[in-house]
Amino acid sequence: MVRAWCLATTILLMPLGQAWADSPGDRDENAALKYWQAIASLPKLKEADIQKFNEQNILKPLDEHETEIFIETPYRNDALLGALLDACAPGTRLCIAADLTLPTESIRTQAVAGWQRSRPSLGKRPAVFMLLA
Repeated sequence: MVRAWCLATTILLMPLGQAWADSPGDRDENAALKYWQAIASLPKLKEADIQKFNEQNILKPLDEHETEIFIETPYRNDALLGALLDACAPGTRLCIAADLTLPTESIRTQAVAGWQRSRPSLGKRPAVFMLLA
């Protein structure tokens, strides 16, 4: 009975302009549209600026105490592992944590050279990859 009274009170006291989902809204109220308009109006970067950014940020090696953590869609785990083993230096440490919080949980860390000798098959198990400097 109390629920019915609350529902009736809400419907009767709410202004009709806000009660309908298809009521026309003000275009300036759309936050997502404003966001994408702001992104679209940004100036394009010159090739030299992009190269400078890459050299300063992306292409630098990991610091001594940094770890890169990333994931991939589970069905692409084996492809990602293959790409990592091909691209990384043999001394780079790689940690693979699979099936976290499950009974089949597995967390192993070893150098890329070790992973190349005994390459695991992750299949479609959810996994987190970590590159340690």
